[in-house]
Amino acid sequence: VLGYLLSYWLLPLLFGKDYEFVLEIFPFLLPGIALFAPSILWSAYLGGINRVDINVKASLLGFIIALLGGLLLIPQYGVVGAAFVSSLSYLITSAYTFYQFRRV
Repeated sequence: VLGYLLSYWLLPLLFGKDYEFVLEIFPFLLPGIALFAPSILWSAYLGGINRVDINVKASLLGFIIALLGGLLLIPQYGVVGAAFVSSLSYLITSAYTFYQFRRV
């Protein structure tokens, strides 16, 4: 929530006026980024115990969701649709990785 609230002030300050369009899509990207962050740790653990196959499957699942969702939503919703699909892809990838992490 703090990242979202600060983004309207911080993003233009850091990147300039040319990147103000990001403010439109940032609310759609932020949940996916926040949910994907812990999966980096789970993936590292799985790789460390030689279960890279799980990481590959999770990445493939995220790719398929991003590809199909992008094909469906980007033509109608543009960059906002792409941001939403990215968050959805991150969420599904993280959920699958967490499920496998708990199972292993």
